[in-house]
Amino acid sequence: MHRRYFSVAFLAANFCQLGNAAESFFENIAWVPSAAVHMQNLQFDQRLFKGSSSLPASASGDLEVNLPVLALGLTAFYERYYVAIEREDSVDDALTSTTVPFTGGKSSVGLEDLSLTFGMRLSDGLRGYVGYRDAETVIKNITGFPSPPQTPRYEQNYQEDGIVLGARYDMPVLELGTLSFDASYAILDGVYEDNFATAGRNFEYDGDSEGFKIGARWSALLTKRIAYHLDLRYQRYEFDGNDANGNFAGAEVEIDQQVLSYGAGLEWLF
Repeated sequence: MHRRYFSVAFLAANFCQLGNAAESFFENIAWVPSAAVHMQNLQFDQRLFKGSSSLPASASGDLEVNLPVLALGLTAFYERYYVAIEREDSVDDALTSTTVPFTGGKSSVGLEDLSLTFGMRLSDGLRGYVGYRDAETVIKNITGFPSPPQTPRYEQNYQEDGIVLGARYDMPVLELGTLSFDASYAILDGVYEDNFATAGRNFEYDGDSEGFKIGARWSALLTKRIAYHLDLRYQRYEFDGNDANGNFAGAEVEIDQQVLSYGAGLEWLF
Protein backbone atom coordinates (compact mmCIF):
# COMPACT_ATOMS: atom_id res chain seq x y z
CA MET A 1 0.00 0.00 0.00
CA HIS A 2 2.79 2.40 0.94
CA ARG A 3 4.72 1.45 -2.21
CA ARG A 4 1.68 2.18 -4.37
CA TYR A 5 1.15 5.50 -2.62
CA PHE A 6 4.75 6.56 -3.20
CA SER A 7 4.56 5.48 -6.89
CA VAL A 8 1.47 7.60 -7.43
CA ALA A 9 3.07 10.51 -5.60
CA PHE A 10 6.24 10.17 -7.68
CA LEU A 11 4.28 10.18 -10.96
CA ALA A 12 2.20 13.14 -9.83
CA ALA A 13 5.33 15.08 -8.91
CA ASN A 14 6.88 14.37 -12.32
CA PHE A 15 3.73 15.41 -14.17
CA CYS A 16 3.70 18.62 -12.15
CA GLN A 17 7.32 19.27 -13.08
CA LEU A 18 6.56 18.61 -16.76
CA GLY A 19 3.53 20.87 -16.56
CA ASN A 20 5.56 23.64 -14.94
CA ALA A 21 8.31 23.20 -17.54
CA ALA A 22 5.80 23.42 -20.39
CA GLU A 23 4.17 26.47 -18.82
CA SER A 24 7.58 28.09 -18.37
CA PHE A 25 8.51 27.27 -21.99
CA PHE A 26 5.41 28.91 -23.45
CA GLU A 27 5.72 31.89 -21.11
CA ASN A 28 9.18 32.54 -22.56
CA ILE A 29 8.03 32.55 -26.18
CA ALA A 30 7.74 35.98 -27.79
CA TRP A 31 5.10 36.17 -30.53
CA VAL A 32 5.52 38.75 -33.29
CA PRO A 33 2.77 38.99 -35.94
CA SER A 34 3.49 41.29 -38.88
CA ALA A 35 1.83 42.88 -41.89
CA ALA A 36 3.49 44.66 -44.79
CA VAL A 37 2.82 46.05 -48.25
CA HIS A 38 5.40 45.74 -51.01
CA MET A 39 5.66 46.98 -54.57
CA GLN A 40 7.35 44.29 -56.64
CA ASN A 41 8.80 44.78 -60.09
CA LEU A 42 8.81 41.40 -61.86
CA GLN A 43 10.88 40.70 -64.98
CA PHE A 44 9.98 37.32 -66.47
CA ASP A 45 12.01 35.96 -69.42
CA GLN A 46 11.29 32.65 -71.14
CA ARG A 47 13.19 30.73 -73.81
CA LEU A 48 11.48 27.72 -75.37
CA PHE A 49 13.69 25.30 -77.34
CA LYS A 50 12.10 23.10 -80.00
CA GLY A 51 14.82 20.39 -79.95
CA SER A 52 13.52 17.18 -81.53
CA SER A 53 9.91 17.90 -80.52
CA SER A 54 6.90 18.67 -82.69
CA LEU A 55 6.84 22.34 -81.64
CA PRO A 56 6.63 24.66 -84.66
CA ALA A 57 9.87 26.44 -83.73
CA SER A 58 11.99 27.69 -80.86
CA ALA A 59 10.71 30.93 -79.36
CA SER A 60 11.44 33.45 -76.63
CA GLY A 61 9.77 36.40 -74.99
CA ASP A 62 9.33 38.34 -71.78
CA LEU A 63 7.15 40.56 -69.66
CA GLU A 64 7.66 43.22 -67.00
CA VAL A 65 5.04 44.23 -64.48
CA ASN A 66 4.68 46.10 -61.17
CA LEU A 67 2.64 44.24 -58.57
CA PRO A 68 1.32 45.45 -55.19
CA VAL A 69 1.82 42.61 -52.71
CA LEU A 70 0.40 42.04 -49.21
CA ALA A 71 2.59 40.07 -46.78
CA LEU A 72 1.33 38.55 -43.51
CA GLY A 73 3.64 36.77 -41.09
CA LEU A 74 4.09 35.33 -37.62
CA THR A 75 7.39 34.77 -35.82
CA ALA A 76 7.95 32.95 -32.52
CA PHE A 77 11.17 33.65 -30.60
CA TYR A 78 12.51 31.39 -27.84
CA GLU A 79 15.91 32.23 -26.38
CA ARG A 80 18.32 32.11 -29.35
CA TYR A 81 15.91 30.30 -31.70
CA TYR A 82 12.99 31.41 -33.85
CA VAL A 83 10.40 30.03 -36.26
CA ALA A 84 8.72 32.24 -38.86
CA ILE A 85 5.95 31.75 -41.39
CA GLU A 86 5.06 34.32 -44.04
CA ARG A 87 2.55 34.46 -46.88
CA GLU A 88 2.77 36.95 -49.76
CA ASP A 89 0.02 37.48 -52.35
CA SER A 90 -0.38 40.01 -55.13
CA VAL A 91 -3.27 42.24 -54.08
CA ASP A 92 -4.66 42.52 -57.60
CA ASP A 93 -3.56 40.74 -60.76
CA ALA A 94 -1.75 43.37 -62.82
CA LEU A 95 -2.40 43.78 -66.54
CA THR A 96 0.65 43.98 -68.78
CA SER A 97 1.84 43.48 -72.34
CA THR A 98 3.68 40.20 -72.90
CA THR A 99 5.72 38.49 -75.60
CA VAL A 100 6.17 35.25 -73.62
CA PRO A 101 5.66 32.37 -76.13
CA PHE A 102 1.99 31.49 -76.70
CA THR A 103 0.68 34.58 -74.93
CA GLY A 104 0.85 37.84 -76.86
CA GLY A 105 -1.30 40.90 -76.37
CA LYS A 106 -2.44 41.77 -72.86
CA SER A 107 -2.34 39.37 -69.91
CA SER A 108 -2.66 39.60 -66.14
CA VAL A 109 0.01 38.35 -63.75
CA GLY A 110 -0.34 37.08 -60.19
CA LEU A 111 2.19 36.02 -57.53
CA GLU A 112 1.94 33.83 -54.43
CA ASP A 113 4.77 32.98 -52.03
CA LEU A 114 4.77 30.94 -48.81
CA SER A 115 7.86 30.51 -46.63
CA LEU A 116 8.61 28.66 -43.40
CA THR A 117 11.91 29.45 -41.66
CA PHE A 118 13.83 27.97 -38.73
CA GLY A 119 16.69 30.12 -37.44
CA MET A 120 19.06 30.71 -34.55
CA ARG A 121 21.32 33.45 -33.26
CA LEU A 122 24.93 32.49 -33.99
CA SER A 123 26.58 35.50 -32.36
CA ASP A 124 25.78 39.10 -31.51
CA GLY A 125 23.78 40.38 -34.44
CA LEU A 126 24.31 37.33 -36.68
CA ARG A 127 21.59 34.77 -37.43
CA GLY A 128 21.62 31.70 -39.61
CA TYR A 129 18.51 30.01 -40.96
CA VAL A 130 17.12 27.20 -43.09
CA GLY A 131 13.69 27.32 -44.65
CA TYR A 132 11.15 26.04 -47.12
CA ARG A 133 9.76 28.14 -49.97
CA ASP A 134 6.70 27.49 -52.15
CA ALA A 135 6.07 30.08 -54.87
CA GLU A 136 3.80 30.47 -57.89
CA THR A 137 3.69 32.86 -60.84
CA VAL A 138 0.57 32.80 -63.05
CA ILE A 139 0.09 34.46 -66.44
CA LYS A 140 -3.65 34.43 -67.09
CA ASN A 141 -6.50 36.09 -68.96
CA ILE A 142 -4.30 35.71 -72.01
CA THR A 143 -5.84 37.50 -75.00
CA GLY A 144 -3.42 36.59 -77.79
CA PHE A 145 -3.65 32.78 -77.68
CA PRO A 146 -5.41 30.62 -78.72
CA SER A 147 -7.65 32.10 -81.39
CA PRO A 148 -10.58 31.88 -80.91
CA PRO A 149 -10.25 31.95 -77.08
CA GLN A 150 -10.84 28.71 -75.19
CA THR A 151 -12.96 28.11 -72.08
CA PRO A 152 -11.60 28.21 -69.42
CA ARG A 153 -9.34 31.04 -70.56
CA TYR A 154 -5.82 29.94 -71.45
CA GLU A 155 -3.15 30.50 -68.75
CA GLN A 156 0.43 29.55 -67.93
CA ASN A 157 1.56 28.55 -64.45
CA TYR A 158 5.07 28.37 -62.99
CA GLN A 159 5.58 26.76 -59.56
CA GLU A 160 8.71 26.13 -57.52
CA ASP A 161 9.37 24.79 -54.04
CA GLY A 162 12.38 23.69 -52.04
CA ILE A 163 15.06 24.54 -49.50
CA VAL A 164 16.45 27.96 -48.65
CA LEU A 165 19.68 28.62 -46.70
CA GLY A 166 20.57 32.07 -45.48
CA ALA A 167 22.03 34.47 -42.95
CA ARG A 168 21.06 37.84 -41.53
CA TYR A 169 23.08 40.48 -39.72
CA ASP A 170 21.42 43.08 -37.45
CA MET A 171 23.35 46.26 -36.70
CA PRO A 172 21.97 48.68 -34.07
CA VAL A 173 22.31 52.33 -35.06
CA LEU A 174 22.76 54.40 -31.90
CA GLU A 175 19.37 54.21 -30.16
CA LEU A 176 17.41 55.01 -33.30
CA GLY A 177 16.78 51.55 -34.71
CA THR A 178 18.38 48.56 -36.42
CA LEU A 179 19.84 48.19 -39.90
CA SER A 180 19.72 44.59 -41.16
CA PHE A 181 21.28 42.83 -44.13
CA ASP A 182 20.03 39.49 -45.42
CA ALA A 183 21.28 37.00 -48.03
CA SER A 184 19.97 33.56 -48.98
CA TYR A 185 20.40 30.85 -51.61
CA ALA A 186 17.64 28.52 -52.78
CA ILE A 187 17.65 25.07 -54.39
CA LEU A 188 14.17 24.35 -55.74
CA ASP A 189 12.11 21.98 -57.86
CA GLY A 190 10.18 23.70 -60.62
CA VAL A 191 7.18 22.93 -62.84
CA TYR A 192 6.03 25.00 -65.81
CA GLU A 193 2.67 24.11 -67.34
CA ASP A 194 -0.37 25.46 -69.15
CA ASN A 195 -4.02 24.48 -69.55
CA PHE A 196 -4.24 24.33 -73.37
CA ALA A 197 -7.56 22.63 -74.02
CA THR A 198 -6.64 20.59 -77.11
CA ALA A 199 -5.97 17.01 -75.97
CA GLY A 200 -2.32 16.00 -75.99
CA ARG A 201 -1.00 19.51 -76.69
CA ASN A 202 -0.65 21.06 -73.25
CA PHE A 203 2.76 21.96 -71.78
CA GLU A 204 4.34 20.37 -68.72
CA TYR A 205 8.03 20.94 -68.05
CA ASP A 206 9.78 19.67 -64.91
CA GLY A 207 13.23 20.74 -63.79
CA ASP A 208 15.45 22.47 -61.26
CA SER A 209 15.52 26.07 -60.16
CA GLU A 210 18.28 27.89 -58.30
CA GLY A 211 18.49 31.44 -57.11
CA PHE A 212 19.42 33.98 -54.49
CA LYS A 213 17.93 36.86 -52.57
CA ILE A 214 19.64 39.84 -50.96
CA GLY A 215 18.03 42.59 -48.94
CA ALA A 216 18.38 45.47 -46.52
CA ARG A 217 15.92 46.52 -43.81
CA TRP A 218 15.54 49.40 -41.39
CA SER A 219 13.41 48.76 -38.29
CA ALA A 220 12.59 50.81 -35.19
CA LEU A 221 10.06 51.02 -32.38
CA LEU A 222 7.02 53.25 -32.63
CA THR A 223 5.82 52.28 -29.14
CA LYS A 224 6.87 49.66 -26.60
CA ARG A 225 4.76 47.09 -28.45
CA ILE A 226 4.74 48.25 -32.06
CA ALA A 227 7.64 48.46 -34.50
CA TYR A 228 7.85 49.51 -38.13
CA HIS A 229 10.20 48.46 -40.90
CA LEU A 230 11.25 49.61 -44.37
CA ASP A 231 12.90 47.11 -46.69
CA LEU A 232 14.48 46.73 -50.11
CA ARG A 233 15.01 43.30 -51.71
CA TYR A 234 16.32 41.81 -54.94
CA GLN A 235 15.91 38.18 -55.94
CA ARG A 236 16.67 36.13 -59.03
CA TYR A 237 15.73 32.54 -59.86
CA GLU A 238 16.63 30.53 -62.97
CA PHE A 239 14.74 27.41 -64.07
CA ASP A 240 15.76 24.72 -66.60
CA GLY A 241 13.06 22.21 -67.52
CA ASN A 242 12.39 19.35 -69.91
CA ASP A 243 9.13 18.04 -71.36
CA ALA A 244 7.53 15.82 -68.71
CA ASN A 245 4.26 14.58 -70.20
CA GLY A 246 5.51 13.36 -73.59
CA ASN A 247 3.47 15.84 -75.62
CA PHE A 248 6.59 17.62 -76.86
CA ALA A 249 9.36 15.11 -76.10
CA GLY A 250 12.76 16.68 -76.68
CA ALA A 251 11.63 20.26 -75.99
CA GLU A 252 13.24 22.33 -73.23
CA VAL A 253 12.44 25.60 -71.48
CA GLU A 254 14.49 28.16 -69.55
CA ILE A 255 12.90 30.79 -67.31
CA ASP A 256 14.64 33.71 -65.63
CA GLN A 257 12.70 35.62 -62.95
CA GLN A 258 14.02 38.81 -61.36
CA VAL A 259 12.12 40.70 -58.66
CA LEU A 260 13.01 44.08 -57.17
CA SER A 261 10.85 44.84 -54.15
CA TYR A 262 10.48 47.75 -51.75
CA GLY A 263 7.96 48.09 -48.96
CA ALA A 264 6.96 48.98 -45.42
CA GLY A 265 5.27 47.15 -42.59
CA LEU A 266 4.36 46.90 -38.92
CA GLU A 267 5.19 44.33 -36.24
CA TRP A 268 3.40 43.78 -32.94
CA LEU A 269 5.42 42.49 -29.98
CA PHE A 270 3.71 40.08 -27.55
